[in-house]
Amino acid sequence: AIFPPDNYTWQADGTLLDEAFRPAPITDWIIDQRGNLWTTHWGAGVLHSDLRTLRGIFNQAGPAGNDVRSILVDDEGFWFGGLNNAERTGISQANRDLITWDFVEQRDDSRIRSTDTFDMVRGLGAVWFATNDGLLSYEEKKREWQRFDVQSNLYANEVRALAVADSELWIGTVRGLLVMTPGREIWR
Repeated sequence: AIFPPDNYTWQADGTLLDEAFRPAPITDWIIDQRGNLWTTHWGAGVLHSDLRTLRGIFNQAGPAGNDVRSILVDDEGFWFGGLNNAERTGISQANRDLITWDFVEQRDDSRIRSTDTFDMVRGLGAVWFATNDGLLSYEEKKREWQRFDVQSNLYANEVRALAVADSELWIGTVRGLLVMTPGREIWR
């Protein structure tokens, strides 16, 4: 078992309770290449747990908003996304040491219609975001956003799940599953 941060206790279902008994259920998790467990918690943000010491620590600085639903950890750093209905909204990016943070909001690019993010993956030369209003891609080297929606052959604009396999991007929408090829054509 992982020891919870100070003033928190674990419930049997994996939910954290704070000192006021407010629940913070896990919304996403990932184990990085260094053996760290990262969990996102509704209402509490991001918990980093070292699997060698089994200690959990909440980050002092963190993503835009506390309703974090998705996390991507890779050699470049961290991406965090969630449902954004508070004052701080957007997709968050941090470097590996979690000191430098960047935030992406709708107003930053006209192609970003929603920053409500349900899933993220890296593949096909970009970071991909499943949002309530289409599929977003971000090419870091070009610093360029692109949006895919029903006009791009998605079954629905509400994208919920993403996976990369065999150089293809699998896209789960509320109306079905699609595949994007390396040439960025969407096949049904």
